[in-house]
Order: sequence, then structure tokens, then C-alpha cells
Amino acid sequence: MKSFKKIYLIAGVATIMSGNTLAVETLNSNATVTVNNAFTLAESAAMTFGTIRATADTAAAATASLTLPADGSAGSVTAATPASANIVVITSGTPASFTIANAAPSTALTLTLPAGTVNLTTPGGTAGFTVGTFNAIVRGGPNDGDAYAASNLITDGAGAVGFDVGATLTTDASTPASDYLDGTYTGSYTVQVDY
Repeated sequence: MKSFKKIYLIAGVATIMSGNTLAVETLNSNATVTVNNAFTLAESAAMTFGTIRATADTAAAATASLTLPADGSAGSVTAATPASANIVVITSGTPASFTIANAAPSTALTLTLPAGTVNLTTPGGTAGFTVGTFNAIVRGGPNDGDAYAASNLITDGAGAVGFDVGATLTTDASTPASDYLDGTYTGSYTVQVDY
């Protein structure tokens, strides 16, 4: 009788253990992530050096220049000596303004400005201008009002920041055949922003 009870007890334990194994369930699931490296870069105001009176050096290669600060302060003119090339400001210019939106919050962005010069010309004219020495001021974010330097173009908590761009306008150094014509002189440049 005792051996019969032991067999019953062992069989009962085996049944309980096999019952737990039969209750295991498995399920495959997925993990996802959404990548959004894109953001919006827009120009809200174009760079203008205003309205000027300009003369080019048609006998040599002397130049005059007009500096347009990115911070919006008054520009300054450097004339040739002797004044064979000159710039006189009639109405002041304004720096370009750019906005960034939909970027990662509180993140540093890198701004690349033109390293060389850009030509500004007008149809039919022989004398032109060059624009160079580009510089920028941060607008918005934690470094609002600071001159742009590596790693200080930082977005705010909503992923937005801006910057203004200034440069220096220089008269023609190529000894043009004729002086400046009245009209608008234009040229394009590229700014690049990335993470």
C-alpha cells in the first residue's frame, strides 16, 4: 500500500510540472524608429548693400569697399588712395536673414558660408563688383546675438533658430573698360546648414 501511495505522489508531481509547460505562450513583435534628418531652411530677407554711388578704377586696379555687418549696424566704406575707385552710400543696406525650423530641439547646427567671392554684374556693363568676407550672427536659440562660430548655432526647444549674413562689397579690380552703369547688380551665393 505504501508503494502505491509513492507512485501516486510521483505521478501527481509530474502532472503538475507538465501542466506549467503547457501554459507557455510566445509572440513575435516589432521595434520601430522614425528618422527625420530633414529640416526647413528659408531666406526671410535678401542681402542688399543699399543704394550707392560707385566709381571704378578704369586706369589701374585700385578698389573701394563697403562692409555690411551681419548684426545690422551701419556699414563702413574704405576708399582707394588716391580715390580712383570710390563708394558713397546713399541709402543703407541690410544683411540677409535666414530661418531654420523643424530641426532637432536644442541641437548644434553647422553653418557654411562662401569661402571665396561672388560676382555682382548688370546687363551691358563692363564694371562689376565682388562680394566676399561673409560673416553671420545667430538669431534665436540660446546664443541669440552672438557672432556665428563653430557649434554655437543651436536650436531652441522647438527646433528653431535663425541667422543673419553680412559681407563686404568691393569695386572692380580688373581695370574695366568703362565705369559703372546705373542699375541693379546681382549675383548669387550659397549658404549650407547641416547637423
